[in-house]
Amino acid sequence: MSEALHVAQTIAADIGSFFIWLGIHPSLQDLVKALFLTVFVLAILMVVGDVYRGEIQNELHRIILAPSTKGIALAAEQRTAFEARRRLRKEKDTTCHVPQFLVPLTLKDVHSNVFFYFRYRDCGGRLKSQLVETYRSRFHVRKNAHPHSLRIGHEADHRYTTDEEDRLSEEEAVTIITMAASRVDYIQVGRIEPLLEKETAKFDSLKGNALAQALAGIKQGQLKPPEPLGLAIKFHFPINPYFLLYRHPDTNVRTTAWLTVLTSVFALFMQLIYSGGSGPGAARPDVAPPAITRSAAAN
Repeated sequence: MSEALHVAQTIAADIGSFFIWLGIHPSLQDLVKALFLTVFVLAILMVVGDVYRGEIQNELHRIILAPSTKGIALAAEQRTAFEARRRLRKEKDTTCHVPQFLVPLTLKDVHSNVFFYFRYRDCGGRLKSQLVETYRSRFHVRKNAHPHSLRIGHEADHRYTTDEEDRLSEEEAVTIITMAASRVDYIQVGRIEPLLEKETAKFDSLKGNALAQALAGIKQGQLKPPEPLGLAIKFHFPINPYFLLYRHPDTNVRTTAWLTVLTSVFALFMQLIYSGGSGPGAARPDVAPPAITRSAAAN
């Protein structure tokens, strides 16, 4: 601890000597301004990372969620929402295995929020994307695509319209992503099945009731059972400055972050160099006000 303190004092002394050599005498006020500017730049970087997310985070990626080798899937007699939730609390593995063509290798071992959406058509035929679960997961990026990835343009029982395709990623692959069996079971048993049961109950209540269908905005003859279309995910990467500057997969986001930092550093150095600091040497000397005298003629 003492050695680290000594090294820090030595570095601070060297920086101070360099400023003196340049003719800069920063005062305490200048240092406080620099500190506030640094905090402001870090806050700007976090806002950039949260708002300007890049293409990867703005797309829905169609997936098939499969259990990994860690953990055991629920047996048939245990497939209940209560048992899935209990198993989820017991097993703590949060690794998300994804292929390299979905996320780059720079995200390996990075923790990120993964949003799982269940996509289905309700009894009125409307496409719905319902958020079913959010996991904070650690990425394990596979160098090659999963051998069982399905190369298909459309699901066999549904062709997407142009509007629907715009809401999905441009990749033709339905990617297989693996997680712990407890998390896969919880999404399927604890979240998706209750949602489908609710939609099915709504369909049964509207069936044969023309007035209720009209109030629900369903035209006559368009009432259909709910149709599951599968899972899709979105990513929300970390917004800390180090990740934005060095590891973010989107080049435009990294470029914006670096431009913000370099512009702020340039502004800080220009202020210090051209103002010369606000030390004692730069202080304005006190000038005594001129004495007021009356001439003899005025008297």
